[in-house]
Amino acid sequence: MNNQGDWKWAKRARSSGTDKPFQMSVDANKQVFLGGTTKDTLVFNSSLSVTSPNVNDTTSAWVAQLDGTSNNGDWVWAKMGGSNMDNRTNDICADGFGNVYAVGFFEGLANFDGVMLNSLGKKDIFVWKMSMTTMLPFTYNNTYDTIIVSDSLVSSPLDTGLLLLSSSFAIDGCDTTFIDSVIHLTNNITHSIISQPIGTLDIYPNPTNGILNIEFSILNHQDIRLNLMNTIGEVIFTEDLKQFVGKHTKQINLVDNAKGIYFLEIETTDGIINKKLILQ
Repeated sequence: MNNQGDWKWAKRARSSGTDKPFQMSVDANKQVFLGGTTKDTLVFNSSLSVTSPNVNDTTSAWVAQLDGTSNNGDWVWAKMGGSNMDNRTNDICADGFGNVYAVGFFEGLANFDGVMLNSLGKKDIFVWKMSMTTMLPFTYNNTYDTIIVSDSLVSSPLDTGLLLLSSSFAIDGCDTTFIDSVIHLTNNITHSIISQPIGTLDIYPNPTNGILNIEFSILNHQDIRLNLMNTIGEVIFTEDLKQFVGKHTKQINLVDNAKGIYFLEIETTDGIINKKLILQ
């Protein structure tokens, strides 16, 4: 559906048995990943179907990718794994670097793309890594920035035991590139983490071989400070913008710096944004 609630397309996958989806995730490139259980051959369209690697399976774990950028929501690929007993894909997500991870449970001797796993108990856990199909244009990005607004923490650490040492943090890895906001509830106290307080932010290329470009826009007049730091907190670049509004572009030469991980901190009146950068 679009942002007005209008239907754009709908897709079906089915077998001769009972088919269930258990999780869906969408990455920053609008690729959709799904997983669940099925029995027998699972048909997605006339040219895409998957069959269990085991004969007489009870339920098989399946995963699939769907192209959310297309007008019709085209199925891209699908896989099925497990044993001839009970298997399920419980969660699936992309890491932002072209890989997909699925997690679930299996029983007995299970087959995942030729990798054989033998359960030791009633139900054992599996983690399944596979490559996604990167639809152009594809952006490598698995970092999401969150900012804790000064008035959003409405609790005392003495009451909750929760002490925040930073006003922002970055989440790296799977299942984070499509999160817009997070609400934490501790002892019936709400802690809100909201999206970044600037209009747009582009940092490229990342990873970089030396030249880093930073572009962002500020919607309201405010003081801005940029700090680029290494992993031990040393500031290797800083810039102050007083009562700035509009678009700002900055190019930083890191050729003479050591290769590794760096952090860009953008401090605004409304909060702080942290970005992880890689110099290679």
